[in-house]
Amino acid sequence: MRVRFHPADNRSRFDVLIKKYKGNVRVEKSKEKDIVCDLVRAKSIIGTETTAMTFGALLGIRTVSVLPIGKQPSLPFVSIKRRRDAAGAIALLGL
Repeated sequence: MRVRFHPADNRSRFDVLIKKYKGNVRVEKSKEKDIVCDLVRAKSIIGTETTAMTFGALLGIRTVSVLPIGKQPSLPFVSIKRRRDAAGAIALLGL
């Protein structure tokens, strides 16, 4: 799994989760400046209504949006599947 950060994100943001699942999932933090470099390698995308998800949907990459209860989706792509939590997204993708 590759984690791509928003430019304003703290790169240690997901360290606790990465450490928790270290034995089960290989995780790397993207160092790419250009989103295209990450997208060409992606088999699937999980996110929260991001630009990467828009590109993924347009490129035919399996894409799952994770939104908290009460938040309405804003991306207008029927190909983007929706789940309420990361566990649901991971299960949907069979990861």
